[in-house]
Amino acid sequence: MKKAEERKPLDFRATPVFSYNQVFHVKELKNYLKQSNSSTPEPDEIHYDMLKNLSENSLMYILNLCNMIWLEHVFTVSWRKAIVIAIPKLGQISTNPNSHSPIALTSCLYNLMERVINTRFLYILKNEKRLSQFQGFRFGRSAID
Repeated sequence: MKKAEERKPLDFRATPVFSYNQVFHVKELKNYLKQSNSSTPEPDEIHYDMLKNLSENSLMYILNLCNMIWLEHVFTVSWRKAIVIAIPKLGQISTNPNSHSPIALTSCLYNLMERVINTRFLYILKNEKRLSQFQGFRFGRSAID
């Protein structure tokens, strides 16, 4: 049954009438800022606590930036940079490169936009029943599911 689901063709044509293709709203931005935790400043040295304390006018600038990226399909180059930190695994030899787990610190602005996009897509995929019951790596499900 899983093999049959994997063979189904997917239609990725963009239609502006779908809600996930619309511009972002300040409500979405504020919602994800509320949900975010304090973080270490990433490559751009901006962290969530800074973003949470911005004025409404400043949030609108960020929203306009996200909407411009979304509508023009041009991704900000600085958001592609990450600081990679190797975290040693417990009980392993620290001099062995394979005994570390890499963690990439990326821009909070990028992460914020990514969350809004991901939530939109998952909402549409779920409501239109486009996700197979075998699809893993979703909220509330593990890889075993």
